[in-house]
Amino acid sequence: MLRHLALWASVLVLTAACSSGNDDSSGTCDPSDCDAACRAAGRSGGACVGNMCQCTGTGADADADGGADDGGTEAEPEADAGPDEPDVVEDDGGGPEDAEEVEVDPCAPPTCLTTELCGESTFGDGIDNDCDTEVDEVCTCGGAGTTLECFPGDPAICPAGQPCSGRCTRGVETCTEFLTWSDCYGAVASEDERCDGVDNDCDTE
Repeated sequence: MLRHLALWASVLVLTAACSSGNDDSSGTCDPSDCDAACRAAGRSGGACVGNMCQCTGTGADADADGGADDGGTEAEPEADAGPDEPDVVEDDGGGPEDAEEVEVDPCAPPTCLTTELCGESTFGDGIDNDCDTEVDEVCTCGGAGTTLECFPGDPAICPAGQPCSGRCTRGVETCTEFLTWSDCYGAVASEDERCDGVDNDCDTE
């Protein structure tokens, strides 16, 4: 019942807004009166059209968008959900771990050992077994003045009984009066490779 009474009251106000009460004595519509009457009726405004007061809009924020009613025809911009997430780069398997593996003979003896050896004679073998650039440093020798070919470095460069690789050459160590071996003199050891057409690092390449 109350709802019907409120509806009739709105109709009466709109009727009054569009009646001669909004018109002056000359019969023209007064824009100010028209707009005020329409707003009082709960509309968003009013304007004079052809000497008649025409109310516009619903007055209420029908679409609850926080602004004036736009008739619901204008789409709200899509809310930004936040910063764009970075693209995930998947591993394509091209890393160092996928490099071609070099086949190693499991039966081959290691080139560098953890300790220096003195050979079958126990008087030294002229090999830098532990690759510390010192040859037979823990070995005794058989007699002062005795000499032995030697190479301070990776034994793979100068294998026993074979010539050295690249520019590397063996030197000579001498048995001192204390029956210990001297440094290996005259040897040409490996060094960093240079672009000079010589196998400087003695790796056969």
